[in-house]
Amino acid sequence: MVYANRAMKSLSLLFTMLVVLTPLSAELKSGPLLPHQVVKNWAQLPKGWNFGESSGVAVDRNDNVWVFNRGPHPVIEFDKNGKMLQSWGENTFNSSHGIRVDADGNIWTIDVKGHAVMKFDPAGRLQMILGRQTVIGRPTTAGNDSSKDAFNEPTNIAFAKNGDFFVSDGYINSRVVRFGPNGQYLAHWGRKGTGDGEFNLVHDVVLDKAGRVYVADRTNERVQIFNQDGKFLGKWTDIGAPWGLDYVAREDAIYMCDGKNNRILKLNLEGQVLGSATLESCRASWILRTASPSTAPALFTSSRSRIGACRSSSHPPAQDGRTHLINTAAPSLGSSSPGCTNCNRRVRCEVIL
Repeated sequence: MVYANRAMKSLSLLFTMLVVLTPLSAELKSGPLLPHQVVKNWAQLPKGWNFGESSGVAVDRNDNVWVFNRGPHPVIEFDKNGKMLQSWGENTFNSSHGIRVDADGNIWTIDVKGHAVMKFDPAGRLQMILGRQTVIGRPTTAGNDSSKDAFNEPTNIAFAKNGDFFVSDGYINSRVVRFGPNGQYLAHWGRKGTGDGEFNLVHDVVLDKAGRVYVADRTNERVQIFNQDGKFLGKWTDIGAPWGLDYVAREDAIYMCDGKNNRILKLNLEGQVLGSATLESCRASWILRTASPSTAPALFTSSRSRIGACRSSSHPPAQDGRTHLINTAAPSLGSSSPGCTNCNRRVRCEVIL
């Protein structure tokens, strides 16, 4: 009996210590619903064409939409109404990831498995390549966290007003790399870890109009903020796992895809949630916006076997000024995509051949 009492006291003491030492999980932040509805069959592909796993989307100054995917036609351009304009990039990439358009209209793509950042003109002519692109069947060309001219599974790119650009690097490396306008290495910061200025899967990077750098620290489930020299300024937590970011200047807000909780968030620059939209299977996502400053944002969603569009219900379909989202979740072939949170309309899935 004495031994039983001692055992019970020991267990009770251990339980008390665990309660005291284990931090309570903070409540996941959320906000009011974002007002969007689905536009069915937005992307008008040629007969027999289908998207591969769509990893990125970007919108240029003409409001044309560029989709980067892992199918046989990796870069496809559409007008704002979904009419296909051109495609290029066949046999060019190991595996697509991020895509963005700079102020001059150049198309920048991230070959994640090729460890390369590639700049093209809109016709698909290569203008610059950063990193030594890996060729399948040959030794890897990946760099490490100290490399000035090599990456290890980079993810995306963001541009400063002076022409400098920042690369999030990445799945294996744990840093942000800064380059000058002509691709000259300037600096980098970050290492693997959980402390301030440390990363665990650097999945995206954007800049606001003041030049602050926002980094999607995906596995650590936070967004970290820096100046352009890498000085830590702050962080946002309890907002889920940031798989994609985009800054919308006219709203002075950042849109984020929370891939862990299958939702899109709109946040102010203090990290407060202004709105959210829940999308089933919205796992890897990238959010981009149109060039037009006038109308309310909308969301474009896609995946391995579908692409559709959400457009604000307060504006007729012909208007633009939209915010675009793309994700890489893979529903079963032939199934329907998830509906809009507000109207529950569905987008038909394309079958991958």
